[in-house]
Amino acid sequence: GGRVYWVAQQDPAASDANPGTQWQPWKTVSKAAATLQPGDVVVIRAGTYRETVRPARGGTSATSRITYLGYPGETVVITGADVQTGWVQEGHLWWVPYTQSLPLGDPAAGYGHAPWIHALRREQVIQDGRPLRHVMNKADLVPGTFWVQGTDVAPTRIYVRTREDDNPNQHLMEIGRRSVVFAPASGVQWLRVKNLIFRFATDQYHQSTPAFSLGAANGLMEDSVVEWFNLRGITVNGSNHVWRRVVSQDNGQIGWAGSCTNCLIEDSKAFRNNWKMTAPGGEAGGTKFAFSTNVTLRRFESAHNQDCGVWWDINNNGGMIEDSLIYDNLRCGILLELNSNNIVVRNNVVVGTRLWTDPWGGRLAGGIIVQGSSNNTIVHNTVYRNAGVAPFGGISLGYQDSRTGTSGNRVYNNISVNNGGLEYTDPERTEGGHVDAAGTGTGGGEERTND
Repeated sequence: GGRVYWVAQQDPAASDANPGTQWQPWKTVSKAAATLQPGDVVVIRAGTYRETVRPARGGTSATSRITYLGYPGETVVITGADVQTGWVQEGHLWWVPYTQSLPLGDPAAGYGHAPWIHALRREQVIQDGRPLRHVMNKADLVPGTFWVQGTDVAPTRIYVRTREDDNPNQHLMEIGRRSVVFAPASGVQWLRVKNLIFRFATDQYHQSTPAFSLGAANGLMEDSVVEWFNLRGITVNGSNHVWRRVVSQDNGQIGWAGSCTNCLIEDSKAFRNNWKMTAPGGEAGGTKFAFSTNVTLRRFESAHNQDCGVWWDINNNGGMIEDSLIYDNLRCGILLELNSNNIVVRNNVVVGTRLWTDPWGGRLAGGIIVQGSSNNTIVHNTVYRNAGVAPFGGISLGYQDSRTGTSGNRVYNNISVNNGGLEYTDPERTEGGHVDAAGTGTGGGEERTND
């Protein structure tokens, strides 16, 4: 094993000039990130650490990781936001000078056309631990909102109205200042992260350095939370990573997303993501994986997201979604789309998917949807009380996509009941394309509203 170091922000003796012992701890996590060697552990005591942590190196094996450990029983937060005081009154509004440039990037790449362009704005104003909502015009300010005077690259002020419509100087007010909260240097492997909360990032759509990631390969994250990032919570890139008992919640666009090979997400959750309503149907919701191989979601819970609960999209191969609970998501519970092939979906419960009506009047909802994808197995799932619009509803198998064909999917021993739209559809009549005697449903079904 390696050495054990200590960070204790609240200790009056803490200093990054210290040796990092329990009795002479460091002040910042960044000092540890610059110092730790393979096999070392840093124990982080309670506090709110307002910094970007960029681990300079990783471990060398499963028995020689570098570990970032929140002290058991204490709350350790690493945040991209700083406290903001000195709010000036202007009628019923309050403002502070603000000149931080946060360019949107390429709005088209981020589905940033109207009516979603506002959702890609990166500024964050937080009152008492919860973000206020951004509005595009000063006249639209109501309690619980903020507005940025100037452009995304040349702002001059931030105006707010608190939720109580009172003096913000009487509250804990924070402004997002950092787009990256925890991201290892290029090539870093064999990190372990445990008992930590990561909060608030002003991340840009598909920014080059993720707001949060585990590094290139072989990372392990346990008993931690990623929340309230501007757009994406956890970036699932690299290979052979494991997440256990990790929650990604209340992120502006999506909880978990990326491209991963041989990765496991187990006993973890995605709650209330895409609260900014960033382009449902584009890239949003609980999870979205692309160009991944053998990703497994096991005992995953995805709920109250403003787009699909679990979504594989574009050139995924292999992997499994099993023993999971997917409920109260917008548009779809589980979606396998565009060459997401050879995936096993088994022993899941999908319930309460909500109907999505897009800004142009299109309507979509369904429990489990296979679209433009082949050779998948849908077995032993319970799908009920999902909103649906034909041809979707309970289980929709073999739905065609103009970009690619669909063939060889198998579905058996599922229960599909009390869903809107159609209980079961299989226009291609793919192998095993039916709900057999152990389930409920038909191949043609009558369109109906959700009971």
